[in-house]
Amino acid sequence: MFFKKDILLFWRDKKNILFLIAAPFIMILILGFSMRGMMETSTAIEQIRAAVVIEDQEVEGRE
Repeated sequence: MFFKKDILLFWRDKKNILFLIAAPFIMILILGFSMRGMMETSTAIEQIRAAVVIEDQEVEGRE
């Protein structure tokens, strides 16, 4: 009974219905544009420079 009442109240509010339908499409658009470069079929590996900081004893840290 409680569940049925909540569903009826939800469907009466047009903003909720619009949000329920529009939110997934908006998320698809945002994520699609932001991850466009990651989804290419290119298998090229880019080189990344990295630095390593050794903060312990020099001789013991290299072992």
